Amino acid sequence: MQWTETGGEPGFKDLLRSLSKGIGVLLKQEVEFAKVEVSKQMAHARKGVIFLAVGAMLGFSGFLVLLAAAVFALAQVVPLWLSALLVGLAVVIAGGILLWSGKNELKAEKLKPQKTIDVVKEDISWMKSQLS
Repeated sequence: MQWTETGGEPGFKDLLRSLSKGIGVLLKQEVEFAKVEVSKQMAHARKGVIFLAVGAMLGFSGFLVLLAAAVFALAQVVPLWLSALLVGLAVVIAGGILLWSGKNELKAEKLKPQKTIDVVKEDISWMKSQLS
């Protein structure tokens, strides 16, 4: 920091220059913090997606076999075409409910870097209090 020649204390321009540098550094740190936070969230999400994909493939294979068994079992009581229709209808209804639930879980507010947003708001509020 440069000092003025009046008593060795910083002048107004020096203080403003120092403040602007400090704000610049703070903003860079906040951006870096946001990147780290989002990066951690994405790594966690990536691991979850891999588990979901493998589990879904295995589960789907078993589910198809169980559906075929349900159709054949129900065909002992009603005609085969009606058995397939009833089992298919039950599966479509269950699938619709699960899709709706999954869509609600992927809302945008759950993916925001909330900690970073809170810290930036605190910093802005602190800066305003210092300037007033």
